[in-house]
Amino acid sequence: MPTGAVAVFASGDIHRDIAQELGSRGVLTVQNVKDSRIEFLARATGAPVSTPLVSADVVEAEATAPVHIDQRFDQQDESWLAVTATGRNVPEAVSFVVRGGSDSVAREAERRVKDGLNAVRAAVMRPEALPGGGAAEIAAAVALRDFAPSVTGRAQLAVESFADAIETIPLTLARNAGRDALGTVLDLRSRHATESGRAGITSNGVVVDDVIDHGAFDPQLVRTSGFVRAVEFTNSYLRIDGILYNANPGSPVDGASS
Repeated sequence: MPTGAVAVFASGDIHRDIAQELGSRGVLTVQNVKDSRIEFLARATGAPVSTPLVSADVVEAEATAPVHIDQRFDQQDESWLAVTATGRNVPEAVSFVVRGGSDSVAREAERRVKDGLNAVRAAVMRPEALPGGGAAEIAAAVALRDFAPSVTGRAQLAVESFADAIETIPLTLARNAGRDALGTVLDLRSRHATESGRAGITSNGVVVDDVIDHGAFDPQLVRTSGFVRAVEFTNSYLRIDGILYNANPGSPVDGASS
Protein backbone atom coordinates (compact mmCIF):
# COMPACT_ATOMS: atom_id res chain seq x y z
CA MET A 1 0.00 0.00 0.00
CA PRO A 2 1.52 3.39 -0.96
CA THR A 3 2.14 5.60 2.07
CA GLY A 4 2.73 8.83 0.17
CA ALA A 5 6.07 9.32 1.91
CA VAL A 6 8.36 11.99 0.43
CA ALA A 7 11.40 11.37 2.60
CA VAL A 8 13.03 8.75 4.80
CA PHE A 9 15.41 9.73 7.59
CA ALA A 10 17.51 6.91 9.05
CA SER A 11 19.91 6.91 11.98
CA GLY A 12 22.01 4.23 10.26
CA ASP A 13 23.03 3.30 6.74
CA ILE A 14 20.56 2.88 3.89
CA HIS A 15 21.42 0.23 1.34
CA ARG A 16 22.31 1.74 -2.03
CA ASP A 17 19.77 -0.38 -3.92
CA ILE A 18 17.01 0.70 -1.55
CA ALA A 19 18.04 4.35 -1.82
CA GLN A 20 18.06 4.15 -5.62
CA GLU A 21 14.65 2.48 -5.67
CA LEU A 22 13.17 5.10 -3.35
CA GLY A 23 14.83 7.86 -5.36
CA SER A 24 13.26 6.59 -8.56
CA ARG A 25 9.89 6.96 -6.85
CA GLY A 26 10.64 10.54 -5.76
CA VAL A 27 11.45 9.71 -2.14
CA LEU A 28 14.37 11.54 -0.55
CA THR A 29 16.62 9.39 1.65
CA VAL A 30 18.92 10.76 4.35
CA GLN A 31 21.14 8.34 6.26
CA ASN A 32 23.35 8.51 9.35
CA VAL A 33 21.18 11.14 11.02
CA LYS A 34 22.04 11.74 14.68
CA ASP A 35 19.65 10.18 17.17
CA SER A 36 18.99 13.62 18.65
CA ARG A 37 18.01 14.94 15.21
CA ILE A 38 15.74 11.93 14.69
CA GLU A 39 13.99 12.78 17.93
CA PHE A 40 13.63 16.42 16.91
CA LEU A 41 12.17 15.41 13.54
CA ALA A 42 9.67 13.12 15.25
CA ARG A 43 8.56 15.90 17.60
CA ALA A 44 8.38 18.49 14.82
CA THR A 45 6.44 16.37 12.34
CA GLY A 46 4.45 13.99 14.53
CA ALA A 47 5.83 10.95 12.72
CA PRO A 48 6.75 8.11 15.10
CA VAL A 49 10.25 6.66 15.19
CA SER A 50 10.19 3.16 13.72
CA THR A 51 12.36 0.29 14.85
CA PRO A 52 14.97 -1.12 12.43
CA LEU A 53 13.22 -2.31 9.30
CA VAL A 54 13.98 -5.23 7.01
CA SER A 55 12.84 -5.82 3.46
CA ALA A 56 9.92 -7.99 4.55
CA ASP A 57 8.43 -5.32 6.83
CA VAL A 58 5.36 -3.39 5.75
CA VAL A 59 5.23 0.31 6.60
CA GLU A 60 1.71 1.56 7.28
CA ALA A 61 0.51 5.02 6.33
CA GLU A 62 0.03 5.82 10.03
CA ALA A 63 3.79 5.66 10.45
CA THR A 64 4.21 8.81 8.35
CA ALA A 65 3.30 12.46 8.77
CA PRO A 66 2.58 15.16 6.15
CA VAL A 67 5.58 17.48 5.73
CA HIS A 68 7.08 19.94 3.28
CA ILE A 69 10.82 19.79 2.59
CA ASP A 70 12.92 22.63 1.20
CA GLN A 71 16.61 22.80 0.37
CA ARG A 72 18.09 26.02 1.65
CA PHE A 73 21.52 27.61 1.51
CA ASP A 74 23.47 29.64 4.03
CA GLN A 75 25.90 32.50 3.39
CA GLN A 76 28.70 30.03 2.64
CA ASP A 77 26.52 28.27 0.04
CA GLU A 78 26.25 25.18 2.23
CA SER A 79 22.89 23.48 1.85
CA TRP A 80 20.57 22.16 4.53
CA LEU A 81 17.06 20.73 4.60
CA ALA A 82 14.11 22.50 6.18
CA VAL A 83 11.38 20.06 7.24
CA THR A 84 8.01 21.68 8.00
CA ALA A 85 4.92 19.85 9.24
CA THR A 86 1.82 20.54 7.12
CA GLY A 87 -0.84 18.42 8.78
CA ARG A 88 -3.91 19.60 10.66
CA ASN A 89 -2.47 18.83 14.07
CA VAL A 90 0.93 20.46 13.76
CA PRO A 91 3.03 19.63 16.83
CA GLU A 92 4.19 22.50 19.04
CA ALA A 93 7.82 22.60 17.98
CA VAL A 94 10.00 25.53 16.95
CA SER A 95 13.34 25.59 15.12
CA PHE A 96 15.86 28.40 15.33
CA VAL A 97 17.90 29.44 12.31
CA VAL A 98 20.96 31.24 13.65
CA ARG A 99 22.95 33.41 11.27
CA GLY A 100 26.03 35.57 11.64
CA GLY A 101 28.45 37.64 9.65
CA SER A 102 31.16 35.06 10.29
CA ASP A 103 31.45 31.53 11.64
CA SER A 104 32.62 32.78 15.03
CA VAL A 105 29.68 35.20 15.33
CA ALA A 106 27.23 32.47 14.31
CA ARG A 107 28.70 30.04 16.83
CA GLU A 108 28.48 32.65 19.58
CA ALA A 109 24.85 33.36 18.70
CA GLU A 110 24.12 29.63 18.70
CA ARG A 111 25.79 29.27 22.11
CA ARG A 112 23.63 32.04 23.56
CA VAL A 113 20.44 30.46 22.22
CA LYS A 114 21.44 27.09 23.69
CA ASP A 115 22.28 28.69 27.05
CA GLY A 116 18.87 30.35 27.12
CA LEU A 117 17.08 27.11 26.26
CA ASN A 118 19.05 25.23 28.91
CA ALA A 119 18.11 27.87 31.48
CA VAL A 120 14.42 27.45 30.61
CA ARG A 121 14.82 23.67 30.79
CA ALA A 122 16.44 23.96 34.22
CA ALA A 123 13.59 26.17 35.44
CA VAL A 124 11.03 23.60 34.24
CA MET A 125 12.91 20.69 35.83
CA ARG A 126 13.24 22.51 39.16
CA PRO A 127 10.78 25.42 39.43
CA GLU A 128 12.85 27.32 41.97
CA ALA A 129 14.66 30.60 41.41
CA LEU A 130 17.20 32.86 43.08
CA PRO A 131 17.53 36.64 42.83
CA GLY A 132 19.55 37.42 39.71
CA GLY A 133 21.93 40.22 38.87
CA GLY A 134 24.64 38.92 41.22
CA ALA A 135 22.44 39.36 44.30
CA ALA A 136 22.63 35.69 45.33
CA GLU A 137 26.42 35.63 44.85
CA ILE A 138 26.98 38.76 46.93
CA ALA A 139 24.74 37.34 49.69
CA ALA A 140 26.69 34.07 49.63
CA ALA A 141 30.03 35.90 49.73
CA VAL A 142 28.91 38.02 52.68
CA ALA A 143 27.77 34.90 54.54
CA LEU A 144 31.10 33.17 53.85
CA ARG A 145 33.11 36.12 55.15
CA ASP A 146 30.98 36.16 58.30
CA PHE A 147 31.64 32.43 58.67
CA ALA A 148 35.39 32.62 58.01
CA PRO A 149 36.48 33.82 61.53
CA SER A 150 34.95 30.70 63.05
CA VAL A 151 37.36 28.53 61.03
CA THR A 152 40.88 28.04 62.35
CA GLY A 153 44.12 27.60 60.47
CA ARG A 154 44.65 27.81 56.75
CA ALA A 155 41.09 26.70 56.09
CA GLN A 156 40.00 30.25 56.93
CA LEU A 157 41.97 31.51 53.94
CA ALA A 158 40.22 28.97 51.73
CA VAL A 159 36.80 30.20 52.89
CA GLU A 160 37.73 33.80 52.14
CA SER A 161 39.14 32.83 48.75
CA PHE A 162 35.92 30.99 47.99
CA ALA A 163 34.02 34.20 48.75
CA ASP A 164 36.30 36.12 46.39
CA ALA A 165 35.72 33.54 43.66
CA ILE A 166 31.94 33.81 44.02
CA GLU A 167 32.12 37.58 43.68
CA THR A 168 33.65 37.26 40.22
CA ILE A 169 30.11 36.79 38.90
CA PRO A 170 28.81 40.27 39.92
CA LEU A 171 32.22 41.67 38.95
CA THR A 172 31.76 40.29 35.45
CA LEU A 173 28.16 41.53 35.26
CA ALA A 174 29.25 45.03 36.23
CA ARG A 175 32.12 45.01 33.74
CA ASN A 176 29.84 43.83 30.93
CA ALA A 177 27.41 46.64 31.79
CA GLY A 178 30.20 49.20 31.44
CA ARG A 179 30.33 50.01 35.15
CA ASP A 180 33.25 50.28 37.51
CA ALA A 181 33.43 46.63 38.58
CA LEU A 182 35.17 47.09 41.93
CA GLY A 183 33.06 50.09 42.90
CA THR A 184 29.87 48.23 42.00
CA VAL A 185 30.78 45.22 44.13
CA LEU A 186 31.65 47.49 47.08
CA ASP A 187 28.28 49.21 46.63
CA LEU A 188 26.51 45.84 46.61
CA ARG A 189 28.36 44.75 49.75
CA SER A 190 27.25 47.94 51.49
CA ARG A 191 23.64 47.46 50.45
CA HIS A 192 23.63 43.83 51.62
CA ALA A 193 25.09 44.92 54.94
CA THR A 194 22.09 47.24 55.42
CA GLU A 195 19.49 44.47 55.08
CA SER A 196 19.12 44.85 51.31
CA GLY A 197 19.73 41.15 50.79
CA ARG A 198 18.44 41.19 47.22
CA ALA A 199 20.49 44.11 45.93
CA GLY A 200 21.96 43.44 42.51
CA ILE A 201 22.53 44.67 38.97
CA THR A 202 19.69 45.01 36.48
CA SER A 203 19.96 44.19 32.78
CA ASN A 204 20.52 47.92 32.18
CA GLY A 205 23.53 47.97 34.50
CA VAL A 206 21.76 49.82 37.30
CA VAL A 207 22.38 48.80 40.92
CA VAL A 208 19.06 48.42 42.78
CA ASP A 209 18.06 47.30 46.27
CA ASP A 210 15.77 44.51 45.07
CA VAL A 211 16.38 42.87 41.70
CA ILE A 212 13.20 40.80 42.01
CA ASP A 213 11.15 43.98 41.57
CA HIS A 214 12.91 44.33 38.21
CA GLY A 215 12.24 40.74 37.11
CA ALA A 216 15.80 39.46 37.58
CA PHE A 217 15.70 35.76 38.42
CA ASP A 218 18.17 32.91 37.97
CA PRO A 219 17.08 29.24 37.88
CA GLN A 220 18.28 27.60 41.07
CA LEU A 221 19.42 24.51 39.19
CA VAL A 222 21.73 26.60 36.98
CA ARG A 223 23.43 28.16 39.98
CA THR A 224 23.76 24.84 41.81
CA SER A 225 25.19 23.10 38.75
CA GLY A 226 27.67 25.94 38.18
CA PHE A 227 28.99 25.81 41.73
CA VAL A 228 29.27 22.03 41.75
CA ARG A 229 31.22 21.97 38.49
CA ALA A 230 33.51 24.78 39.62
CA VAL A 231 34.33 23.02 42.88
CA GLU A 232 34.89 19.69 41.14
CA PHE A 233 37.24 21.31 38.62
CA THR A 234 39.19 23.04 41.39
CA ASN A 235 39.55 19.83 43.37
CA SER A 236 40.76 17.92 40.31
CA TYR A 237 43.22 20.70 39.48
CA LEU A 238 44.67 20.69 43.00
CA ARG A 239 45.20 16.91 42.84
CA ILE A 240 47.66 17.25 39.97
CA ASP A 241 51.13 16.37 41.23
CA GLY A 242 53.59 19.26 41.04
CA ILE A 243 57.14 18.79 39.79
CA LEU A 244 59.90 20.25 41.95
CA TYR A 245 63.17 21.28 40.36
CA ASN A 246 66.44 21.59 42.25
CA ALA A 247 67.43 25.15 41.44
CA ASN A 248 70.06 25.64 44.16
CA PRO A 249 73.30 27.36 43.02
CA GLY A 250 75.96 24.85 42.08
CA SER A 251 73.46 22.10 41.38
CA PRO A 252 74.20 19.73 38.49
CA VAL A 253 70.76 20.72 37.19
CA ASP A 254 72.14 24.17 36.46
CA GLY A 255 75.18 22.76 34.70
CA ALA A 256 77.59 24.23 37.27
CA SER A 257 80.91 22.49 37.87
CA SER A 258 82.02 21.43 41.30
